[in-house]
Amino acid sequence: MSDYTALAIGINRYQYIQPLNYAQDDAQALHQLLVEETELPPHQALLLTEASPWVGNHSTEPTRDHIWHWVDTWLTAQTGSLLWFFFSGYGVSW
Repeated sequence: MSDYTALAIGINRYQYIQPLNYAQDDAQALHQLLVEETELPPHQALLLTEASPWVGNHSTEPTRDHIWHWVDTWLTAQTGSLLWFFFSGYGVSW
């Protein structure tokens, strides 16, 4: 799995829309599956949720700006790898 990377995003809360119940759990479950069952190295799997820890000096809260930061950073840093991208949420932008 050394030539794979994963980016899992789960958003439950939105500003003007009823919250979702399981989007964050879905992203966490996929992240856990990839790291524990497929043995994807943890440094090659990034989780963006309201509860995920910061990575270095950067927040992993899934705001629009943070998502774009991580997509850009992750794609640049993982050149040559296959990216698994997972998003669970409404997918709206204001």
